[in-house]
Amino acid sequence: MSAGKEQDISFDATNALGDAIHPLLICSGDSPPGDAVAKKFARLGTLTKHLATLTGKTSARVGTSALYNAKLEYDRLPGSGSIVAEASLAQFSKLSPALKRRAKQVKLLLMDVDGTMTDGSVTLLSQTDGTALEIKTFDAHDGQGLTLARTAGLRTGCITGRESAALLRRAQEMKMEFVYMKQPLKMPAYEDILRKAGVPDSVVAYIGDDLPDIPLMRRAGLAIAVGDAVPEVKRVAHYTTKALAGHGAVREAVELVLRSKGIWEEMIDKARA
Repeated sequence: MSAGKEQDISFDATNALGDAIHPLLICSGDSPPGDAVAKKFARLGTLTKHLATLTGKTSARVGTSALYNAKLEYDRLPGSGSIVAEASLAQFSKLSPALKRRAKQVKLLLMDVDGTMTDGSVTLLSQTDGTALEIKTFDAHDGQGLTLARTAGLRTGCITGRESAALLRRAQEMKMEFVYMKQPLKMPAYEDILRKAGVPDSVVAYIGDDLPDIPLMRRAGLAIAVGDAVPEVKRVAHYTTKALAGHGAVREAVELVLRSKGIWEEMIDKARA
């Protein structure tokens, strides 16, 4: 694709122009339905406003040079790096005092895996010996959130019905203290974790997405549903993330807790790659 040539990019969100294309697609309202990345950008109203102004484009048919120039110009805008932070702060300020009190008490963060730490996809790769290799995809932003949680002194863990070497590897990387796999009923694992941790329900936050998570969410001091959780889970949750499962929901939950404790800015300075 040559620079400046008009191209129809309405439903191509995977090419080399990714970072620049997505905001322009949102400006035009032609983003692919169900695209989690596009949905994230859609919530950044200030970002899309800047890009629309800079490009002067309202159609999804735009030149590649306009895309790149828009991205470059946006990056040069004074304070552009703080737009996401400002949006997050604005959202936090609107939360109820009761929710903030619950989040402030959290000492132990537990979560489901499939549909919470991941987007729920289960990829099975056939092997020549007749077995199947399971592949899971985890989000880097969620990983940073879990790292910040540990740095802040929170204990973390997960409870899942499946057994997965990929999960075990990820949990080890994130230094998760409690990892319970092959748990068709999650309550025994939950109670065992609380016994080992020596904490009451009131200081536990639990993040879930589907029906098996509901009994735990009813017990936890802070129940969090991911953005695309089933309706029944959202009804019992104290908070539902804007982010979708496997696309920053865990990170958003961690930020809620750390902001409620008044240590978010301090943790930013301690963030590690």
